[in-house]
Amino acid sequence: NVEKILIDISEKLKENSNRISKIIKELRNFAKDGSQDPFEIVELKPVISNSFELYLEKLKNYSFEIEVECEDDLTVFARKVELQQAFSNLVINSFDFGKGEEKSWIKIVVSKKSNKQIEILFSDSGNGIEEPIREKIFEPFFSTELPKKTGLGLSISQSIFQNHSGSIELVNQPQTCFKILLPFREKKEEVS
Repeated sequence: NVEKILIDISEKLKENSNRISKIIKELRNFAKDGSQDPFEIVELKPVISNSFELYLEKLKNYSFEIEVECEDDLTVFARKVELQQAFSNLVINSFDFGKGEEKSWIKIVVSKKSNKQIEILFSDSGNGIEEPIREKIFEPFFSTELPKKTGLGLSISQSIFQNHSGSIELVNQPQTCFKILLPFREKKEEVS
């Protein structure tokens, strides 16, 4: 039936144009230098979800499973674009080192540790990081894949988290796992 074929084609075109619009929007966000943006109270869940947006096709092609556990009302005082870039760097890292695994995955668990702190555990199916390398991973220009990689991703992420009064460290686990701490800020809090 020609009508059905045309409807299918138009649905696919609509779907693809929506996806392209989304990608262009994300590219604009990433191209923008967020370091001069004002700090504002932002929800973490959409920031983390958006950090995957540009890489979803890549991740799907390598059958990555993505799991994000995050409550809706967890908010931080942040420059949204910068924070998104920090998480995107972790996503790229996970992709680069986990894509050869039989079962590749990225898991992010966000929880409120106290009235003042949010903990984000960012883990993936990579084989962990060996002891001699562990001490160097946050150093600028350090990479086990030079010259293919710049070695700036984790260094930039660390810098962004620190500029947000937070921290990032490697957790000692069989898989690769980063623990990120950020200060919790309620939506109703007055910003001085």
